[in-house]
Amino acid sequence: PNFRFLGTAGDETYLLPQAVLGKHVHGELDPHLWHNAKNAMAYVKVIRDKLIAVDPEHAADYQQNARTYLDELDRLDREIKRKVGTIPEARRHLVTAHDGYAYFADAYGLDVAGFVTPNPEIEPSTRDLVSLTRTLENLKVPAVFIEPTMAGRTRELQQIADRLGVSVCQIRSDTLDETAPTYVDLMRTNAESMADCLSGA
Repeated sequence: PNFRFLGTAGDETYLLPQAVLGKHVHGELDPHLWHNAKNAMAYVKVIRDKLIAVDPEHAADYQQNARTYLDELDRLDREIKRKVGTIPEARRHLVTAHDGYAYFADAYGLDVAGFVTPNPEIEPSTRDLVSLTRTLENLKVPAVFIEPTMAGRTRELQQIADRLGVSVCQIRSDTLDETAPTYVDLMRTNAESMADCLSGA
């Protein structure tokens, strides 16, 4: 039932870009909410309230910890806006290997100019690659972004970028490691990567 918007059961179905479908390819909702720090702040408030409900004895601790983290996330949100604000407006075009950054783009003033495929599990078609190449050429995009965990599965984007002399930079969807061990670090490194690469630094 959740996929009836794709077609009638038994019929051959073509997966179209989400702009045509009007829906995100992951299902009814785009799950990448955490790419907007304001959404993460909403998570914190829900978690705080649920913890207080099951452990009211420590309500003051949960409230204090939540206040501290909410202040950090608010500073992060303002920091990302400042960093993205350093990118010349004509260069604020985000091209990635897969479509998972709409919340970041909406929150921080970027345009999702293109992606190799809406779903990382689906091989891009020739039409997808031609369209992406034209997007990079027409918008004069200085950099494209690839997730560290997908580097081995994004040869098409790397090849197009190499052919056009476009930089290939790193972006993180949900991977935490030594470079970005926390959510705040993940968001900060994404903002720094975008600011550096799209500004031509």
